[in-house]
Amino acid sequence: MPRAALLVLLLAGCAGRPGSLPPPVEASQVMPPPAPAATPAPEQPRTPRLPPTPELVALPGGRPIPAAPLTGASPGGTRPETMAPAEGRIARPPLLPPPPSEVDGCYLPANSVTAELTMTAPGVELDRGRATLTAMTGRPAEGGMHVAGVYRANLHLRIGVRISQAANGCLLPSVRVTADVRRAIFVASELAPASCRYGVVLGHEREHARIDDVMLAELDAWLAAPLRQALAEPGLLRGPSQQLGARINARFDQARLAFQRAREAAQLSIDTPQEYARASRACGG
Repeated sequence: MPRAALLVLLLAGCAGRPGSLPPPVEASQVMPPPAPAATPAPEQPRTPRLPPTPELVALPGGRPIPAAPLTGASPGGTRPETMAPAEGRIARPPLLPPPPSEVDGCYLPANSVTAELTMTAPGVELDRGRATLTAMTGRPAEGGMHVAGVYRANLHLRIGVRISQAANGCLLPSVRVTADVRRAIFVASELAPASCRYGVVLGHEREHARIDDVMLAELDAWLAAPLRQALAEPGLLRGPSQQLGARINARFDQARLAFQRAREAAQLSIDTPQEYARASRACGG
């Protein structure tokens, strides 16, 4: 029975008693005692999350890697920051102004130097074990651990130079730079294709391929633009053809070396201790 109703019944039973007793009290005049303040529930400890690492960012357009279960995750799940492959630091080619169309009274066509790229998309090969992949890298297994994945790109750079001479004595060079790339990704046969570890390894090797995609897309700026600058050097188009040919080849060697060094640095930028630690945590250790 509610407290207020019980109080009314008790007071009504005292109606015929001596006047020293207090008069009956209406139920509306009786206020229930204030409810005790609710004690706040102790705050549940939150599951700690790893801080985001600047070097490990999402792979643009990459295939999502299966997330490892996170103990104590909130409803809806929490995806660790360590799942995304590192994104390579890719150097841009030097920005060179276009050469003039006329040098020493000689006409220099804009298409005097061309660059052509032939590149295949990397297929995924699963028929080689860890020991074989380690041998492919040419490096000994560190701490007894073998390589789980390899990105291989066979890049062939060539230059063709033809030099003719116009009636006015000007040299007419025609330079063609070609790049041919054959690529493949190898994932150790010990890894099941549906496993988390397979996804982590494949995601890392695809980032190596993406670095080549970006750098080779700018092959003209890396290799052809420096040659156009070389053709515009004073005196070359009026001098001996052997001198012009030697200058073209020397400038190509310089540009090729700069490109190869930048490409190697970009590839190494994702083969870091931080990336290896990320990969080892991505699937629960």
